[in-house]
Amino acid sequence: MSNEGRSDQGVALVHYLVDTYLQSFRTIILDIVQAGNGIANQPIIRKAKNYAPGVVRTFGVITKKDLINNGTEYQIAR
Repeated sequence: MSNEGRSDQGVALVHYLVDTYLQSFRTIILDIVQAGNGIANQPIIRKAKNYAPGVVRTFGVITKKDLINNGTEYQIAR
């Protein structure tokens, strides 16, 4: 999505570069997501599952854990 700071072409280029790197079996995927955001809605999670099924070369990092609502910790850990 474009805005004042980035164009549609720039966004497409970044997605292309990320996809190119994720395709390589030599790439280690580091998923960094904020706990307050819906983890399932993060694009990098979907991309990592697509390019590295079985999470063999994927590591997840959850930031801002203090934003997790009580009782939802188990949903994030899956």
